[in-house]
Amino acid sequence: MSGGCHSFSLTDCLRVVWQKMSARHKPAEDGNSLWRPDAGYNRPMINRFAAIVFSFLLICPPSIAGDASPQIVRELMRAKVFPAGTSIQVRVNGRHGFVKIDPYVRKSDDIMRIDAVLSAKEVVDAAPAVASVITRFPDRSGGFTDVVVSARQIISFGAGTMGRAELLSSLTTVPVLYSDPKSQVFDRYLKEGEKALAASDNAKAEQLFLLALSESQGFADGAKDPRLANSLLVLAKNYENREDYDSAERVLKNLISLRDTAACGNDSESTRAVLALADLHILDKRPQEAAADLERVLAARRAASSTDTAEYAALLEKLASCYKDTAKEQELLRQAVSVREGIAGSEDASMVEALERLGDSYAQGKPADAHHFYRRAIDILNKAAVTKNQDKRISYDLYNAHMRRLQKKLAAVAPVDHHQRTQHHW
Repeated sequence: MSGGCHSFSLTDCLRVVWQKMSARHKPAEDGNSLWRPDAGYNRPMINRFAAIVFSFLLICPPSIAGDASPQIVRELMRAKVFPAGTSIQVRVNGRHGFVKIDPYVRKSDDIMRIDAVLSAKEVVDAAPAVASVITRFPDRSGGFTDVVVSARQIISFGAGTMGRAELLSSLTTVPVLYSDPKSQVFDRYLKEGEKALAASDNAKAEQLFLLALSESQGFADGAKDPRLANSLLVLAKNYENREDYDSAERVLKNLISLRDTAACGNDSESTRAVLALADLHILDKRPQEAAADLERVLAARRAASSTDTAEYAALLEKLASCYKDTAKEQELLRQAVSVREGIAGSEDASMVEALERLGDSYAQGKPADAHHFYRRAIDILNKAAVTKNQDKRISYDLYNAHMRRLQKKLAAVAPVDHHQRTQHHW
Protein backbone atom coordinates (compact mmCIF):
# COMPACT_ATOMS: atom_id res chain seq x y z
CA MET A 1 0.00 0.00 0.00
CA SER A 2 1.06 3.63 -0.51
CA GLY A 3 1.10 6.04 2.37
CA GLY A 4 0.01 3.27 4.75
CA CYS A 5 -3.61 3.76 3.66
CA HIS A 6 -4.53 2.04 0.44
CA SER A 7 -5.99 -1.19 1.85
CA PHE A 8 -8.45 0.63 4.12
CA SER A 9 -11.63 2.62 3.74
CA LEU A 10 -11.42 6.40 3.61
CA THR A 11 -12.35 6.60 7.29
CA ASP A 12 -9.53 4.23 8.17
CA CYS A 13 -7.16 6.16 5.93
CA LEU A 14 -7.90 9.38 7.75
CA ARG A 15 -7.35 7.61 11.06
CA VAL A 16 -3.92 6.51 9.81
CA VAL A 17 -3.18 10.10 8.82
CA TRP A 18 -3.97 11.25 12.34
CA GLN A 19 -1.89 8.50 13.91
CA LYS A 20 1.13 9.17 11.71
CA MET A 21 1.00 12.91 12.24
CA SER A 22 0.67 12.34 15.99
CA ALA A 23 3.55 9.88 16.23
CA ARG A 24 6.29 12.49 16.72
CA HIS A 25 4.33 14.60 19.16
CA LYS A 26 3.39 12.43 22.12
CA PRO A 27 1.23 14.07 24.77
CA ALA A 28 3.30 15.69 27.47
CA GLU A 29 2.86 14.73 31.08
CA ASP A 30 0.23 17.42 31.47
CA GLY A 31 -1.77 15.84 28.66
CA ASN A 32 -1.03 18.67 26.26
CA SER A 33 -0.12 17.78 22.67
CA LEU A 34 0.09 19.67 19.41
CA TRP A 35 -1.56 16.91 17.40
CA ARG A 36 -4.30 15.79 19.78
CA PRO A 37 -7.59 17.43 18.76
CA ASP A 38 -9.20 17.27 22.19
CA ALA A 39 -6.26 18.86 23.99
CA GLY A 40 -4.77 22.30 24.09
CA TYR A 41 -1.94 22.78 21.60
CA ASN A 42 1.73 23.03 22.30
CA ARG A 43 2.16 26.79 22.00
CA PRO A 44 5.94 26.84 21.41
CA MET A 45 5.50 24.44 18.49
CA ILE A 46 2.69 26.52 17.01
CA ASN A 47 4.73 29.68 17.45
CA ARG A 48 7.66 28.08 15.67
CA PHE A 49 5.54 27.48 12.59
CA ALA A 50 3.59 30.72 12.90
CA ALA A 51 6.88 32.62 12.76
CA ILE A 52 7.68 31.25 9.30
CA VAL A 53 8.41 34.05 6.90
CA PHE A 54 7.55 33.22 3.30
CA SER A 55 10.02 34.30 0.62
CA PHE A 56 9.94 34.56 -3.13
CA LEU A 57 12.40 32.28 -4.88
CA LEU A 58 14.26 32.31 -8.15
CA ILE A 59 12.12 31.95 -11.23
CA CYS A 60 12.70 28.33 -12.20
CA PRO A 61 10.68 25.11 -12.10
CA PRO A 62 10.49 23.58 -8.61
CA SER A 63 11.42 20.22 -10.12
CA ILE A 64 14.95 21.48 -10.76
CA ALA A 65 15.24 24.30 -8.22
CA GLY A 66 16.86 23.96 -4.83
CA ASP A 67 19.10 21.43 -3.18
CA ALA A 68 18.51 17.70 -3.20
CA SER A 69 17.54 16.47 0.27
CA PRO A 70 18.58 12.83 0.83
CA GLN A 71 17.83 13.20 4.55
CA ILE A 72 14.16 13.94 3.81
CA VAL A 73 14.05 11.04 1.37
CA ARG A 74 15.24 8.77 4.18
CA GLU A 75 12.57 10.18 6.48
CA LEU A 76 9.87 9.51 3.88
CA MET A 77 11.12 5.94 3.45
CA ARG A 78 11.36 5.39 7.21
CA ALA A 79 7.79 6.65 7.71
CA LYS A 80 6.62 4.38 4.86
CA VAL A 81 4.67 7.19 3.28
CA PHE A 82 5.18 5.47 -0.07
CA PRO A 83 5.65 1.74 -0.84
CA ALA A 84 9.08 0.17 -0.80
CA GLY A 85 10.74 0.50 -4.19
CA THR A 86 9.22 3.91 -4.94
CA SER A 87 11.67 6.36 -6.46
CA ILE A 88 11.54 9.54 -4.34
CA GLN A 89 13.17 12.84 -5.23
CA VAL A 90 13.05 15.75 -2.80
CA ARG A 91 14.34 19.26 -3.28
CA VAL A 92 14.13 22.19 -0.92
CA ASN A 93 14.57 25.75 -2.12
CA GLY A 94 14.32 28.21 0.72
CA ARG A 95 10.72 28.10 1.94
CA HIS A 96 9.48 25.67 -0.69
CA GLY A 97 9.69 21.90 -0.89
CA PHE A 98 9.14 19.68 -3.91
CA VAL A 99 8.62 15.91 -3.81
CA LYS A 100 8.48 13.81 -6.96
CA ILE A 101 7.64 10.11 -6.84
CA ASP A 102 7.48 7.30 -9.37
CA PRO A 103 5.68 4.97 -9.78
CA TYR A 104 2.40 5.66 -8.04
CA VAL A 105 -0.83 3.66 -8.18
CA ARG A 106 -3.70 6.01 -7.50
CA LYS A 107 -6.49 4.25 -5.63
CA SER A 108 -8.57 7.43 -5.31
CA ASP A 109 -8.16 11.20 -5.32
CA ASP A 110 -8.69 11.35 -1.54
CA ILE A 111 -5.98 8.77 -0.87
CA MET A 112 -3.62 10.72 -3.14
CA ARG A 113 -4.36 13.85 -1.09
CA ILE A 114 -3.71 11.96 2.14
CA ASP A 115 -0.35 10.80 0.81
CA ALA A 116 0.43 14.41 -0.13
CA VAL A 117 -0.34 15.55 3.44
CA LEU A 118 1.88 12.83 4.90
CA SER A 119 4.63 13.68 2.46
CA ALA A 120 4.44 17.40 3.24
CA LYS A 121 4.40 16.72 6.98
CA GLU A 122 7.68 14.79 6.74
CA VAL A 123 9.28 17.59 4.71
CA VAL A 124 8.17 20.31 7.14
CA ASP A 125 9.29 18.22 10.14
CA ALA A 126 12.74 17.75 8.63
CA ALA A 127 13.03 21.32 7.30
CA PRO A 128 10.93 23.61 9.55
CA ALA A 129 11.61 26.67 7.39
CA VAL A 130 9.63 25.13 4.53
CA ALA A 131 6.25 26.84 4.19
CA SER A 132 4.72 25.00 1.24
CA VAL A 133 5.27 21.58 -0.32
CA ILE A 134 4.31 20.23 -3.72
CA THR A 135 4.08 16.47 -4.18
CA ARG A 136 4.00 15.43 -7.83
CA PHE A 137 2.17 12.18 -8.56
CA PRO A 138 2.60 10.51 -11.97
CA ASP A 139 -0.53 9.79 -13.96
CA ARG A 140 -1.07 6.72 -16.14
CA SER A 141 -2.76 8.91 -18.76
CA GLY A 142 0.55 10.57 -19.61
CA GLY A 143 1.04 13.39 -17.17
CA PHE A 144 1.03 14.14 -13.46
CA THR A 145 -0.94 15.79 -10.68
CA ASP A 146 0.62 18.35 -8.35
CA VAL A 147 -0.85 18.48 -4.84
CA VAL A 148 0.12 21.56 -2.85
CA VAL A 149 0.07 21.54 0.96
CA SER A 150 1.08 24.55 3.04
CA ALA A 151 2.56 24.49 6.52
CA ARG A 152 -0.40 26.60 7.54
CA GLN A 153 -2.76 23.73 6.67
CA ILE A 154 -0.62 21.23 8.55
CA ILE A 155 -0.62 23.51 11.59
CA SER A 156 -4.39 23.99 11.47
CA PHE A 157 -5.03 20.27 11.14
CA GLY A 158 -2.63 19.42 13.93
CA ALA A 159 -4.11 22.05 16.26
CA GLY A 160 -7.60 20.73 15.67
CA THR A 161 -8.89 23.93 14.08
CA MET A 162 -9.36 22.18 10.74
CA GLY A 163 -11.17 18.88 10.38
CA ARG A 164 -9.99 15.99 8.22
CA ALA A 165 -12.60 16.48 5.51
CA GLU A 166 -11.91 20.23 5.44
CA LEU A 167 -8.18 19.59 5.19
CA LEU A 168 -8.52 17.29 2.19
CA SER A 169 -10.97 19.58 0.40
CA SER A 170 -8.73 22.62 0.97
CA LEU A 171 -5.69 21.07 -0.73
CA THR A 172 -4.81 22.40 -4.15
CA THR A 173 -4.56 19.87 -6.98
CA VAL A 174 -3.39 20.70 -10.48
CA PRO A 175 -3.65 17.93 -13.10
CA VAL A 176 -1.34 18.25 -16.10
CA LEU A 177 -0.97 16.18 -19.26
CA TYR A 178 2.32 16.33 -21.10
CA SER A 179 0.37 17.04 -24.26
CA ASP A 180 -1.32 20.13 -22.74
CA PRO A 181 -0.35 23.47 -24.30
CA LYS A 182 1.93 25.52 -22.09
CA SER A 183 -0.60 28.34 -22.06
CA GLN A 184 -3.26 26.10 -20.53
CA VAL A 185 -0.91 24.78 -17.85
CA PHE A 186 0.18 28.34 -17.06
CA ASP A 187 -3.47 29.35 -16.70
CA ARG A 188 -4.22 26.50 -14.27
CA TYR A 189 -1.34 27.32 -11.95
CA LEU A 190 -2.12 31.02 -12.12
CA LYS A 191 -5.79 30.55 -11.24
CA GLU A 192 -5.00 28.24 -8.34
CA GLY A 193 -2.41 30.72 -7.11
CA GLU A 194 -5.03 33.48 -7.24
CA LYS A 195 -7.39 31.34 -5.16
CA ALA A 196 -4.69 30.76 -2.54
CA LEU A 197 -3.87 34.46 -2.52
CA ALA A 198 -7.54 35.33 -1.99
CA ALA A 199 -7.50 32.95 0.99
CA SER A 200 -4.38 34.73 2.35
CA ASP A 201 -2.35 31.52 2.04
CA ASN A 202 0.76 33.31 0.82
CA ALA A 203 3.06 30.30 0.89
CA LYS A 204 0.84 28.22 -1.34
CA ALA A 205 0.13 31.16 -3.65
CA GLU A 206 3.81 31.88 -4.00
CA GLN A 207 4.72 28.35 -5.02
CA LEU A 208 1.87 28.16 -7.53
CA PHE A 209 2.96 31.45 -9.08
CA LEU A 210 6.48 30.01 -9.37
CA LEU A 211 5.05 27.12 -11.35
CA ALA A 212 3.11 29.56 -13.53
CA LEU A 213 6.32 31.52 -14.07
CA SER A 214 8.17 28.39 -15.12
CA GLU A 215 5.41 27.56 -17.60
CA SER A 216 5.33 31.13 -18.92
CA GLN A 217 8.78 30.59 -20.40
CA GLY A 218 7.25 28.12 -22.82
CA PHE A 219 5.05 30.52 -24.80
CA ALA A 220 5.35 34.09 -26.01
CA ASP A 221 2.73 35.90 -23.97
CA GLY A 222 3.12 34.15 -20.63
CA ALA A 223 5.49 36.61 -18.99
CA LYS A 224 3.40 39.51 -20.33
CA ASP A 225 0.14 38.30 -18.83
CA PRO A 226 -1.12 41.18 -16.64
CA ARG A 227 -2.90 38.71 -14.33
CA LEU A 228 0.43 37.26 -13.23
CA ALA A 229 1.92 40.71 -12.67
CA ASN A 230 -1.14 41.86 -10.71
CA SER A 231 -1.10 38.72 -8.57
CA LEU A 232 2.58 39.18 -7.74
CA LEU A 233 1.90 42.81 -6.84
CA VAL A 234 -0.82 41.68 -4.42
CA LEU A 235 1.53 39.05 -3.00
CA ALA A 236 4.22 41.68 -2.44
CA LYS A 237 1.68 43.92 -0.71
CA ASN A 238 0.64 41.03 1.54
CA TYR A 239 4.25 40.55 2.60
CA GLU A 240 4.64 44.28 3.19
CA ASN A 241 1.51 44.37 5.35
CA ARG A 242 3.04 41.61 7.45
CA GLU A 243 6.27 43.65 7.69
CA ASP A 244 8.14 41.00 5.72
CA TYR A 245 9.89 43.65 3.63
CA ASP A 246 12.69 41.40 2.36
CA SER A 247 10.19 39.01 0.77
CA ALA A 248 8.19 41.87 -0.70
CA GLU A 249 11.36 43.31 -2.19
CA ARG A 250 12.34 40.01 -3.78
CA VAL A 251 8.88 39.59 -5.31
CA LEU A 252 8.98 43.05 -6.83
CA LYS A 253 12.56 42.74 -8.11
CA ASN A 254 11.80 39.43 -9.79
CA LEU A 255 8.62 40.85 -11.30
CA ILE A 256 10.47 43.87 -12.67
CA SER A 257 13.17 41.61 -14.11
CA LEU A 258 10.52 39.37 -15.66
CA ARG A 259 8.74 42.31 -17.31
CA ASP A 260 11.99 43.80 -18.57
CA THR A 261 13.01 40.47 -20.11
CA ALA A 262 9.62 40.21 -21.78
CA ALA A 263 10.10 43.69 -23.27
CA CYS A 264 7.13 45.16 -21.45
CA GLY A 265 9.01 47.16 -18.85
CA ASN A 266 7.19 50.38 -19.72
CA ASP A 267 3.63 49.22 -19.15
CA SER A 268 1.38 50.07 -16.19
CA GLU A 269 2.07 46.82 -14.30
CA SER A 270 5.81 47.40 -14.49
CA THR A 271 5.36 50.99 -13.34
CA ARG A 272 3.34 49.84 -10.34
CA ALA A 273 6.07 47.36 -9.44
CA VAL A 274 8.80 50.02 -9.68
CA LEU A 275 6.76 52.46 -7.57
CA ALA A 276 6.06 49.79 -4.95
CA LEU A 277 9.75 48.87 -4.78
CA ALA A 278 10.68 52.53 -4.39
CA ASP A 279 8.20 52.81 -1.50
CA LEU A 280 9.93 49.89 0.23
CA HIS A 281 13.37 51.44 -0.21
CA ILE A 282 12.18 54.81 1.06
CA LEU A 283 10.46 53.14 4.01
CA ASP A 284 13.72 51.35 4.77
CA LYS A 285 15.61 54.66 4.57
CA ARG A 286 17.35 53.73 1.34
CA PRO A 287 16.35 56.66 -0.89
CA GLN A 288 19.53 56.35 -2.97
CA GLU A 289 18.52 52.86 -4.12
CA ALA A 290 15.00 54.03 -4.86
CA ALA A 291 16.35 56.99 -6.84
CA ALA A 292 18.67 54.78 -8.89
CA ASP A 293 15.84 52.43 -9.88
CA LEU A 294 13.50 55.29 -10.72
CA GLU A 295 16.14 57.14 -12.76
CA ARG A 296 16.75 53.98 -14.78
CA VAL A 297 13.06 53.56 -15.57
CA LEU A 298 12.59 57.25 -16.37
CA ALA A 299 15.55 57.12 -18.74
CA ALA A 300 14.00 54.13 -20.52
CA ARG A 301 10.73 56.06 -20.83
CA ARG A 302 12.51 59.04 -22.30
CA ALA A 303 14.34 56.80 -24.77
CA ALA A 304 10.99 55.37 -25.84
CA SER A 305 9.46 58.89 -26.11
CA SER A 306 6.94 57.90 -23.46
CA THR A 307 7.02 61.03 -21.31
CA ASP A 308 3.45 62.28 -21.70
CA THR A 309 1.66 59.72 -19.54
CA ALA A 310 0.26 59.61 -16.02
CA GLU A 311 2.73 56.77 -15.29
CA TYR A 312 5.66 59.03 -16.17
CA ALA A 313 4.29 61.74 -13.88
CA ALA A 314 3.88 59.22 -11.05
CA LEU A 315 7.50 58.13 -11.47
CA LEU A 316 8.66 61.75 -11.27
CA GLU A 317 6.61 62.27 -8.11
CA LYS A 318 8.07 59.18 -6.51
CA LEU A 319 11.59 60.28 -7.44
CA ALA A 320 10.85 63.63 -5.77
CA SER A 321 10.20 61.70 -2.54
CA CYS A 322 13.86 60.69 -2.58
CA TYR A 323 14.92 64.34 -2.38
CA LYS A 324 12.77 65.72 0.43
CA ASP A 325 13.20 69.39 1.30
CA THR A 326 15.57 70.13 -1.57
CA ALA A 327 15.40 72.20 -4.73
CA LYS A 328 15.43 69.00 -6.75
CA GLU A 329 12.21 67.87 -5.10
CA GLN A 330 10.52 71.08 -6.26
CA GLU A 331 11.96 70.72 -9.76
CA LEU A 332 10.70 67.12 -10.12
CA LEU A 333 7.25 67.96 -8.76
CA ARG A 334 6.96 70.87 -11.20
CA GLN A 335 7.84 68.50 -14.05
CA ALA A 336 5.20 66.04 -12.85
CA VAL A 337 2.52 68.73 -12.68
CA SER A 338 3.50 69.92 -16.15
CA VAL A 339 3.14 66.39 -17.51
CA ARG A 340 -0.28 65.97 -15.89
CA GLU A 341 -1.46 69.32 -17.26
CA GLY A 342 -0.79 68.04 -20.77
CA ILE A 343 -2.99 64.97 -20.31
CA ALA A 344 -6.63 65.33 -21.32
CA GLY A 345 -9.00 64.98 -18.38
CA SER A 346 -6.21 65.36 -15.83
CA GLU A 347 -8.35 67.33 -13.38
CA ASP A 348 -8.60 64.47 -10.91
CA ALA A 349 -7.41 63.33 -7.50
CA SER A 350 -3.89 62.67 -8.82
CA MET A 351 -3.52 66.26 -9.98
CA VAL A 352 -4.88 67.52 -6.65
CA GLU A 353 -2.30 65.48 -4.77
CA ALA A 354 0.51 66.60 -7.10
CA LEU A 355 -0.32 70.27 -6.56
CA GLU A 356 -0.67 69.75 -2.83
CA ARG A 357 2.77 68.16 -2.64
CA LEU A 358 4.22 71.01 -4.68
CA GLY A 359 2.64 73.48 -2.28
CA ASP A 360 4.08 71.57 0.67
CA SER A 361 7.57 71.86 -0.79
CA TYR A 362 7.27 75.66 -0.89
CA ALA A 363 5.39 76.17 2.39
CA GLN A 364 8.44 76.99 4.51
CA GLY A 365 10.57 79.12 2.21
CA LYS A 366 8.07 80.61 -0.23
CA PRO A 367 4.59 80.74 1.32
CA ALA A 368 3.20 82.85 -1.52
CA ASP A 369 4.07 80.13 -4.04
CA ALA A 370 2.62 77.50 -1.71
CA HIS A 371 -0.59 79.54 -1.47
CA HIS A 372 -0.83 79.58 -5.27
CA PHE A 373 -0.49 75.81 -5.59
CA TYR A 374 -2.91 75.07 -2.74
CA ARG A 375 -5.46 77.37 -4.36
CA ARG A 376 -5.06 75.57 -7.70
CA ALA A 377 -5.48 72.23 -5.94
CA ILE A 378 -8.74 73.41 -4.37
CA ASP A 379 -10.06 74.62 -7.73
CA ILE A 380 -9.36 71.24 -9.34
CA LEU A 381 -10.79 69.42 -6.34
CA ASN A 382 -14.08 71.28 -6.77
CA LYS A 383 -14.20 70.32 -10.46
CA ALA A 384 -13.33 66.69 -9.75
CA ALA A 385 -16.21 66.45 -7.28
CA VAL A 386 -18.83 67.26 -9.95
CA THR A 387 -17.28 65.90 -13.15
CA LYS A 388 -19.50 63.74 -15.35
CA ASN A 389 -16.64 61.31 -15.83
CA GLN A 390 -17.39 58.59 -13.27
CA ASP A 391 -13.79 57.31 -13.39
CA LYS A 392 -12.45 60.76 -12.43
CA ARG A 393 -15.13 61.82 -9.96
CA ILE A 394 -13.99 62.11 -6.34
CA SER A 395 -16.23 60.62 -3.67
CA TYR A 396 -17.87 62.87 -1.10
CA ASP A 397 -15.76 61.48 1.76
CA LEU A 398 -12.53 61.89 -0.19
CA TYR A 399 -13.55 65.40 -1.25
CA ASN A 400 -14.18 66.43 2.35
CA ALA A 401 -10.90 64.95 3.58
CA HIS A 402 -8.92 66.73 0.85
CA MET A 403 -10.75 70.01 1.31
CA ARG A 404 -10.29 70.16 5.08
CA ARG A 405 -6.59 69.45 4.74
CA LEU A 406 -6.07 71.98 1.94
CA GLN A 407 -8.04 74.71 3.68
CA LYS A 408 -5.90 74.28 6.78
CA LYS A 409 -2.69 74.47 4.75
CA LEU A 410 -3.99 77.43 2.79
CA ALA A 411 -4.73 79.34 5.99
CA ALA A 412 -1.23 78.63 7.30
CA VAL A 413 0.43 80.32 4.30
CA ALA A 414 -2.18 83.03 3.65
CA PRO A 415 -0.61 86.48 3.21
CA VAL A 416 -1.05 88.79 6.20
CA ASP A 417 -3.07 91.97 5.66
CA HIS A 418 -1.02 94.43 7.77
CA HIS A 419 -3.63 97.21 7.47
CA GLN A 420 -6.40 95.01 8.94
CA ARG A 421 -4.04 93.77 11.60
CA THR A 422 -3.18 97.38 12.66
CA GLN A 423 -6.84 98.44 12.75
CA HIS A 424 -7.69 95.44 14.89
CA HIS A 425 -4.84 96.25 17.28
CA TRP A 426 -6.08 99.81 17.85
